[in-house]
Amino acid sequence: MRQQLAYCFKKGYEMKEDVMTLLSEKDLHQSYGWITTPLVEAFIETGTEAFSLPGHYSMDSGYSFFTKVPKGQYSVTLYFEAGEPQDITVIFNEGQRLLKRKLEEKEMVYEVALRVENRLFMMAVLPHLERLVRLTIESEPTMPVIYLAGDSTVTEQPAARYPYSGWGQMLPLFLHPTIAVVNAAKSGRSSKSFIEEGRLNAIEKELKKGDYLFIQFGHNDEKTDERGTDPDTSYPFYLRQYIQVALEKGAFPLLITPVQRRTFNRDGTLQNTHSGYEKSMYRVSKEEGIPLIPLGKISKHMIEQLGNEASKELFMWLKPGVYKGFPEGAEDNTHFTEKGASEIAKLVVMAMKETSLSGLLPHIDDNHINT
Repeated sequence: MRQQLAYCFKKGYEMKEDVMTLLSEKDLHQSYGWITTPLVEAFIETGTEAFSLPGHYSMDSGYSFFTKVPKGQYSVTLYFEAGEPQDITVIFNEGQRLLKRKLEEKEMVYEVALRVENRLFMMAVLPHLERLVRLTIESEPTMPVIYLAGDSTVTEQPAARYPYSGWGQMLPLFLHPTIAVVNAAKSGRSSKSFIEEGRLNAIEKELKKGDYLFIQFGHNDEKTDERGTDPDTSYPFYLRQYIQVALEKGAFPLLITPVQRRTFNRDGTLQNTHSGYEKSMYRVSKEEGIPLIPLGKISKHMIEQLGNEASKELFMWLKPGVYKGFPEGAEDNTHFTEKGASEIAKLVVMAMKETSLSGLLPHIDDNHINT
């Protein structure tokens, strides 16, 4: 049964109730309201990462909206009043769905598909909250869902760690609001440890017929600790478990070779640090008849085309003192900035068109791929 919640943030916009209610730390269990950035700071200081709220993403918005909804898929509609042309970024539930659009002089309406996992709907509008006048949240129980299983290169990074981003965090930017994304990827996980921790079981409980399971592992399968797998034996063994879970649920598995690290040779080419695992995934794809996106290959090509210096903008090469979450800066050739994650997500979406999963095609937003 579809249910709808509606909130009006300015009086006179079709709703009788003005919900510009400010929550305090003691009021967090109320049904809805706004949480201020200072409260976000308090959560961060106490190390409660789960409450690194959307309003802390990239810049302090001042407020994050908070309401309770049952677990499930939702169609979210945002209504903005007329005004000067302005760019906005809307962040939901810590960045699992980003909306980047341009407000115009006329009234604007935008829709977003969202999956809520923990019964909390959270949202921030940066930097122009005052243009938002109304919000509706409508349940969509039959909406298809893309589940992402992977590691830190895929996962949603906490809002307080901006610009650190996984490509799965940016994937919805290039999709229509007709399909939800559940980013179940987790930093530090291999194809083996993801399963051993019960994360695949958690996905299995939610998968329904017509959903999709995207699978990208390799970075941590190379480790020499207990997470490590052998590219010729245990790695394909675990990959087949993901495939089996999806097929048994009537969902569509999609293999994605591990994204390329920024590891330049002297001649300007990149060293493929995932070679054995990449080849193994190709073999599994062929033997099982499962579609594959060669992300390792296509990301390698993109990074090589950019070159040694320009490609740093895609990775976590940060100068000291620029970003609040990284006061000492960073030099990281594996993990992405928001820009880098967005470029990798774009590669994934363009490659989706070349697979046999034709059901994904209507959900791809070509307009935003080309911007």
